[in-house]
Amino acid sequence: MKTRSVLFFIGILFIISCKKEDPVTQLEPVVDVVDSTNIKALSDTSTSVVKYNMNNYLAFSRMGGGSNQFKLYLSENGQKVKACVTSYDFKDTVFDVYKDRNAEYETAFADFEKAIKKQIAITGDYKAVTDGSQGYAGTWAYLSFVTDSGNTEVTNIELRESLFRFETYIFSDL
Repeated sequence: MKTRSVLFFIGILFIISCKKEDPVTQLEPVVDVVDSTNIKALSDTSTSVVKYNMNNYLAFSRMGGGSNQFKLYLSENGQKVKACVTSYDFKDTVFDVYKDRNAEYETAFADFEKAIKKQIAITGDYKAVTDGSQGYAGTWAYLSFVTDSGNTEVTNIELRESLFRFETYIFSDL
């Protein structure tokens, strides 16, 4: 009987003394890439670090017709963009897409770079129909530049049309 009691207490002490891991601490740490200024482009095969200005970006949101949402960042040298996709094809998601500047999208890149550097007017004559006169079926797309000082909706019609090309470019390989 004494042996059983001693073994019972040793077992209890063993169980109590075992370090129990908190399930929350077992998770991998999440890196907040929005606060980082040095981000290595996953598609970049070189060893150089591609820097993106994470404080100024284009917020793109399409409601209906795919329901795509992303934030578009320009690299410091203007040769790449990084899109942080948060919604794709009606599904919430999080992934990054990196694209190089190329001849086919040169106008969109140039306009995006000018807008980021405040060398082109962002506001203009575009007005969304919100009174229901043309019905509410269809898709709506919103573009706005986000900076340290706030959000500015892109209402310059020519700039909007140019920047819409990024949606096609970003999702072309998906």
